[in-house]
Amino acid sequence: MRRVRGLVIVCGLLACDVAQGPEPAPLGELCGAQAPTLALALAPEQRLVSAPLYVEGGVLYRVAELAADSEPGLPSFGTSSLWAAGRCGEEPRFIDQVRSLGVRARWPGVGLACDSHSQLVAVQLAGGQAGGPTWPLYADCGLGWSGHGLIGRRDDGELGAGLYLYPDPPDLSSGPAEAIELLRPVATSGLDGPTFAALEDLVFVRTPDESVVSIDLRDGAVRVEQTGVRAFQVSADARYLLWQSHEVDDGVPAKGPVVLNDRELGISVALGATSLAYSSSSLAFAGRGLLVLTLGTYQQVYRLPELAVIDLPEGLVVDPRGPVDERQWLLHGDWSDETQLLDLATGEVRSLFPAAAQLIGRDESGLLEGAGAEAWLLELRRCCKASRFDAEGPVWRVPLAGGAPLRAAARASRYLRIVDDQLVTVVDIDADALGTLLRVDLNNGGEQLLDDRVFAPSLQADADAGVVTYSRVDGERSGVWQLRLPD
Repeated sequence: MRRVRGLVIVCGLLACDVAQGPEPAPLGELCGAQAPTLALALAPEQRLVSAPLYVEGGVLYRVAELAADSEPGLPSFGTSSLWAAGRCGEEPRFIDQVRSLGVRARWPGVGLACDSHSQLVAVQLAGGQAGGPTWPLYADCGLGWSGHGLIGRRDDGELGAGLYLYPDPPDLSSGPAEAIELLRPVATSGLDGPTFAALEDLVFVRTPDESVVSIDLRDGAVRVEQTGVRAFQVSADARYLLWQSHEVDDGVPAKGPVVLNDRELGISVALGATSLAYSSSSLAFAGRGLLVLTLGTYQQVYRLPELAVIDLPEGLVVDPRGPVDERQWLLHGDWSDETQLLDLATGEVRSLFPAAAQLIGRDESGLLEGAGAEAWLLELRRCCKASRFDAEGPVWRVPLAGGAPLRAAARASRYLRIVDDQLVTVVDIDADALGTLLRVDLNNGGEQLLDDRVFAPSLQADADAGVVTYSRVDGERSGVWQLRLPD
């Protein structure tokens, strides 16, 4: 079968049948054109590896070459590099090899990059011109942010590893402030999870003697929170400390008693025996009064602070995006043939959709508008054991109160973005993870062609601006491309 834009030509022994493919989509104007535009030219082996960062005066792009052992469904990359350009690709410039790229509200209009010297630098594109200078801001790339600056850890030889605060400098031109040692020694590797958590005013860290210690950044006060700890997690408001005892069995991962400390009430409750390696985000929804604990092949959902518990059916897990609303949570499993809905008030579980599916949107989130409470589901098993990376399935809108599902799109892959009532997805993905970029109108299911030879994992979208960005791999036309969706 030979593909040309807008057509699918199927040739047999006696004749060729021409089947009409999706028509090209009418696009909004971007950089003076109503068509995809090249934002940054790249070599064919390079890919966009994170969302573009729009800063004052231009755009920052982090790109990298695919690693030799990269797999299509789970791409891995070599060392990434940072490039800058204007909003329409003007004056592209290489800046440095970097490990990460991000922003912080304290420094509006600039990017923060971990550079080749393992320091965090500010990248500012001044005067609308690409490739502005960089300034060291913090003398370490750090472990995480607090309300007082960057928290980092460094090994000082025989003295052991120490935990440090790298305070926020007063302005961009001041240079890195002197580091403040918070505690020594601290653990450098976790057995079943992280050894460190930074919050607004508190830092929690595991020590070599298996204790969890908190440090108050306002006054430097150190407090032993718990002893005999193998692994721990902390809620974002610092109220709850979930920890696993160092007394474990011989399993992999090792299981042992798991306890929840309520730091506000000063009480501790044993929740059972498991490994926190199964439950890396147990307290992710503690702010909504929920704790999720994974015990091997099933999960428990606890109401906080009263700890009323719901045992989920074996093999089903809660959707990682969180509850649909205050009362309901989608459940799915790698090998389940149904998508279930959990009533958090009663503990009842009922079938929502008669096939395995993933939640991609809901009307309460503001991603999509719907009549009443609806979930938007992609009929697809999770990658990559239960389904292939290039799998496709239809998109459904499903009333949470019950009723027949309505098909909103005939097909989409797991590589998708939603912008208002438009779905952008990469389909017909080949062994190199290259495919066709489609726009689907979720009001009527109509498909339109946006571009081809798109590296599926690179797909990004700025929903506010309606701009889609992606890597295109096509010889001399390879690079980062962008387009604006129609209103």
